[in-house]
Amino acid sequence: MSNERVNPLFKNFVLVVVILFFLAACDNGSNPSGKTNTFTGIFTINFEQITDNAPVIDSGIVLFLTDNSELRPLTGTIEVSDAEKYTSINWRVQDTDETGTGPAFTISAANTAYNLVCEHFVTVTVYFNSVPYSKTVSFNILY
Repeated sequence: MSNERVNPLFKNFVLVVVILFFLAACDNGSNPSGKTNTFTGIFTINFEQITDNAPVIDSGIVLFLTDNSELRPLTGTIEVSDAEKYTSINWRVQDTDETGTGPAFTISAANTAYNLVCEHFVTVTVYFNSVPYSKTVSFNILY
């Protein structure tokens, strides 16, 4: 075992790098995904999309914190098609306590639980013939 001491400045440097990386990836006021707003109202997901092998579905939803207008929406809705064939539909915004039930889930850039400027994820779980199926849907919030 070595008696060398680790320079405390190095420990702080590593911490700062990690924090700066997170801020650059998530909260720098730019569009981290490089995506443009193709969202026009409601993003609908169907059973085939929920059960396929893709880990995440890109909803195309881009919400804005400021200067809201038709082209810069504050809110968006994700819905499940043919909702009547499921016994239960549940929603959860990743890394938050924001949940919902039912065929549609509205997301808002004004919701302080997840209004950082970056890509976010909502998991939808549907129960079909008593079997749960889940899929993650992404959306973006920009300044």
